[in-house]
Amino acid sequence: MCCGLHGHKVLQSYLYSEMQRTYEEAKIEYERLRALYEDVVWYSTECAMRTWVHPWPTTYPMSNLVLFTREYGSKRACRPRLRVYYHGSALLAPVLPVEIVLSELRDAAKHMEELYLRRDDVYHYAPGGQGYEEVKRNWYSY
Repeated sequence: MCCGLHGHKVLQSYLYSEMQRTYEEAKIEYERLRALYEDVVWYSTECAMRTWVHPWPTTYPMSNLVLFTREYGSKRACRPRLRVYYHGSALLAPVLPVEIVLSELRDAAKHMEELYLRRDDVYHYAPGGQGYEEVKRNWYSY
Protein backbone atom coordinates (compact mmCIF):
# COMPACT_ATOMS: atom_id res chain seq x y z
CA MET A 1 0.00 0.00 0.00
CA CYS A 2 2.67 2.53 0.89
CA CYS A 3 5.58 1.06 -1.17
CA GLY A 4 8.32 1.06 1.46
CA LEU A 5 9.54 3.70 3.89
CA HIS A 6 9.39 6.59 1.40
CA GLY A 7 5.82 5.65 0.43
CA HIS A 8 4.92 5.37 4.12
CA LYS A 9 6.11 8.91 4.81
CA VAL A 10 4.27 10.24 1.75
CA LEU A 11 1.08 8.48 2.89
CA GLN A 12 1.48 9.84 6.42
CA SER A 13 1.97 13.34 5.07
CA TYR A 14 -1.09 13.02 2.86
CA LEU A 15 -3.26 11.71 5.71
CA TYR A 16 -2.05 14.47 8.01
CA SER A 17 -2.85 17.14 5.41
CA GLU A 18 -6.35 15.64 4.98
CA MET A 19 -6.91 15.75 8.75
CA GLN A 20 -5.62 19.33 8.82
CA ARG A 21 -8.00 20.29 5.99
CA THR A 22 -10.91 18.66 7.80
CA TYR A 23 -9.98 20.53 10.97
CA GLU A 24 -9.85 23.84 9.07
CA GLU A 25 -13.31 23.18 7.61
CA ALA A 26 -14.65 22.40 11.10
CA LYS A 27 -13.11 25.64 12.34
CA ILE A 28 -14.84 27.61 9.57
CA GLU A 29 -18.16 25.96 10.42
CA TYR A 30 -17.68 26.80 14.09
CA GLU A 31 -17.02 30.46 13.23
CA ARG A 32 -20.14 30.56 11.05
CA LEU A 33 -22.26 29.13 13.87
CA ARG A 34 -20.71 31.54 16.37
CA ALA A 35 -21.67 34.51 14.18
CA LEU A 36 -25.18 33.10 13.75
CA TYR A 37 -25.46 32.59 17.52
CA GLU A 38 -24.50 36.22 18.19
CA ASP A 39 -27.18 37.42 15.74
CA VAL A 40 -29.82 35.13 17.24
CA VAL A 41 -29.00 36.28 20.78
CA TRP A 42 -29.33 39.93 19.73
CA TYR A 43 -32.61 39.25 17.92
CA SER A 44 -33.99 37.20 20.82
CA THR A 45 -33.04 39.91 23.29
CA GLU A 46 -35.00 42.43 21.23
CA CYS A 47 -37.99 40.05 21.28
CA ALA A 48 -37.70 39.50 25.03
CA MET A 49 -37.48 43.23 25.73
CA ARG A 50 -41.07 43.62 24.50
CA THR A 51 -42.33 42.35 27.85
CA TRP A 52 -39.92 44.17 30.15
CA VAL A 53 -41.20 46.91 32.43
CA HIS A 54 -39.66 50.02 33.95
CA PRO A 55 -36.82 50.47 35.05
CA TRP A 56 -35.57 47.99 32.43
CA PRO A 57 -35.28 49.22 28.86
CA THR A 58 -37.96 48.03 26.47
CA THR A 59 -37.99 47.63 22.73
CA TYR A 60 -39.78 50.36 20.87
CA PRO A 61 -42.79 48.51 19.43
CA MET A 62 -42.58 50.15 16.03
CA SER A 63 -38.83 49.76 15.59
CA ASN A 64 -37.82 47.49 12.74
CA LEU A 65 -35.90 44.27 13.16
CA VAL A 66 -34.08 42.55 10.32
CA LEU A 67 -32.53 39.12 10.66
CA PHE A 68 -30.81 37.46 7.72
CA THR A 69 -30.12 33.82 7.12
CA ARG A 70 -26.78 32.89 5.61
CA GLU A 71 -26.65 30.18 2.99
CA TYR A 72 -23.26 28.78 2.02
CA GLY A 73 -22.58 26.95 -1.21
CA SER A 74 -20.01 24.55 0.21
CA LYS A 75 -17.98 23.78 3.30
CA ARG A 76 -15.05 25.79 1.98
CA ALA A 77 -14.73 29.45 2.87
CA CYS A 78 -17.03 31.37 0.59
CA ARG A 79 -19.30 34.38 0.68
CA PRO A 80 -22.74 33.55 2.03
CA ARG A 81 -25.93 34.29 0.16
CA LEU A 82 -28.07 36.40 2.48
CA ARG A 83 -31.83 35.98 2.68
CA VAL A 84 -34.20 37.78 4.98
CA TYR A 85 -35.48 35.60 7.83
CA TYR A 86 -37.57 38.37 9.36
CA HIS A 87 -38.12 42.00 8.54
CA GLY A 88 -40.74 43.97 10.34
CA SER A 89 -41.95 45.41 13.58
CA ALA A 90 -40.25 44.38 16.83
CA LEU A 91 -43.72 43.96 18.28
CA LEU A 92 -44.59 41.18 15.82
CA ALA A 93 -41.21 39.45 15.54
CA PRO A 94 -41.37 35.68 16.10
CA VAL A 95 -39.25 34.30 18.93
CA LEU A 96 -36.26 32.18 17.91
CA PRO A 97 -35.15 29.09 19.86
CA VAL A 98 -31.67 30.14 20.97
CA GLU A 99 -31.10 26.71 22.53
CA ILE A 100 -31.00 25.01 19.12
CA VAL A 101 -28.24 27.26 17.81
CA LEU A 102 -26.38 26.99 21.12
CA SER A 103 -26.55 23.19 20.96
CA GLU A 104 -25.19 23.23 17.40
CA LEU A 105 -22.44 25.65 18.44
CA ARG A 106 -21.38 23.37 21.32
CA ASP A 107 -21.38 20.31 19.05
CA ALA A 108 -19.27 22.17 16.48
CA ALA A 109 -16.79 23.26 19.17
CA LYS A 110 -16.50 19.69 20.46
CA HIS A 111 -16.00 18.33 16.93
CA MET A 112 -13.38 20.98 16.13
CA GLU A 113 -11.47 20.23 19.35
CA GLU A 114 -11.57 16.48 18.69
CA LEU A 115 -10.23 16.95 15.17
CA TYR A 116 -7.48 19.21 16.49
CA LEU A 117 -6.39 16.57 19.01
CA ARG A 118 -6.59 13.67 16.51
CA ARG A 119 -4.56 15.28 13.69
CA ASP A 120 -1.30 13.70 14.89
CA ASP A 121 -2.73 10.17 15.13
CA VAL A 122 -1.29 9.36 11.71
CA TYR A 123 2.17 9.67 13.30
CA HIS A 124 1.24 8.59 16.82
CA TYR A 125 -0.29 5.24 15.78
CA ALA A 126 2.06 4.42 12.89
CA PRO A 127 4.57 1.62 13.48
CA GLY A 128 7.15 2.94 15.91
CA GLY A 129 4.89 5.66 17.30
CA GLN A 130 4.05 5.91 21.00
CA GLY A 131 0.39 5.03 20.50
CA TYR A 132 1.29 2.09 18.27
CA GLU A 133 3.65 0.67 20.89
CA GLU A 134 1.01 1.08 23.60
CA VAL A 135 -1.59 -0.73 21.51
CA LYS A 136 0.90 -3.54 20.83
CA ARG A 137 1.59 -3.96 24.57
CA ASN A 138 -2.05 -3.91 25.63
CA TRP A 139 -3.78 -5.56 22.67
CA TYR A 140 -3.80 -9.08 24.06
CA SER A 141 -3.44 -8.36 27.74
CA TYR A 142 -6.62 -9.45 29.46
